[in-house]
Amino acid sequence: MATIGTAAKRAGCNVETIRYYQRIGLLSMPPRAARSRRTYGDGEVRHLKFIRRCRELGFTLKDVRALIELATAAPENCNRVRQLAEAQATSVRRKMIELAQVENWLTQMVAQCSAPSHVGCPILDTLFDTADV
Repeated sequence: MATIGTAAKRAGCNVETIRYYQRIGLLSMPPRAARSRRTYGDGEVRHLKFIRRCRELGFTLKDVRALIELATAAPENCNRVRQLAEAQATSVRRKMIELAQVENWLTQMVAQCSAPSHVGCPILDTLFDTADV
């Protein structure tokens, strides 16, 4: 059994993240031990690591909640888990395309910047000129 601080370290998150997950119902409150401190066991730490990994993969909190519910339900829910993972993979691919476009745009702006002594800043000019687009 561990304190919230130790559980946070073991799970690779911070204390406020744990408290937030508890407030929104993604993580249940563990029992209190001596001196009214809550104690976190391996199960809670495993649960936190699961949430953290889902978030690292870009799942929304709504999706994480659904995955938690599916994880505790019958094995036949694996198809629904697969659907959520496929949808997330599609979202990641779309974001990768968008990020490649952003990288291309930034590279073009940097290439327009000839020298530090140039009057004005071509990058700022471009950003201001396209701010209304």
